[in-house]
Amino acid sequence: MNHFLKTVKKQCLALCIMGTASLSCSADWAVDPSGSSVHFVSIKNNIIGEAHQFNTVSGDYLNGQLSVEISLASVETGIAIRNERMQEHLFETQRFPKASIRANIDKKIAKALKTGQKRVLDVPFTLDLHGHTVELTAKVEVVKLRKGVLSVNTISPIMLSATDFGLGAGIATLQKLAGLTSIATSVPVNATLHLIKKK
Repeated sequence: MNHFLKTVKKQCLALCIMGTASLSCSADWAVDPSGSSVHFVSIKNNIIGEAHQFNTVSGDYLNGQLSVEISLASVETGIAIRNERMQEHLFETQRFPKASIRANIDKKIAKALKTGQKRVLDVPFTLDLHGHTVELTAKVEVVKLRKGVLSVNTISPIMLSATDFGLGAGIATLQKLAGLTSIATSVPVNATLHLIKKK
């Protein structure tokens, strides 16, 4: 009986240690909102390009999986009424408050990079936006800026089609409200993410 109790105690201790270790590694890296942003360009009347961005980006990088959340209500176009119209009529932020990105980036890369070194990768990812999930690929540059800080940047724009995400009707509404002859339904998107190693 004593031997049995000792065995049970050892197993419980091992489980506790494993659980503690798991909690301590719950998030390897965090996306730094102050150094991260997502930009896109809209084209109106076939000739006028305008740059916009989302100001609130968060997420983490855990066990090789990068998870990013983008607050659609944080869209910034430089014009207050246009921000409101995009939130209400295009992104419908009351129903769909955020967009989500999921990608796998080999965790060995982050560990192997030395300060100043970079790697260029073709990264498959999924984008969940406006109730639609689409698989895409991005060419990104991973740079170790300094100890405990990584930068992940798109090298070339990711082209997104509004129709793939059910945004066509919203664009038509924006076009009508603004009195425009056209708004392009395909937009280039670039992202900059700063990852901070958690202690």
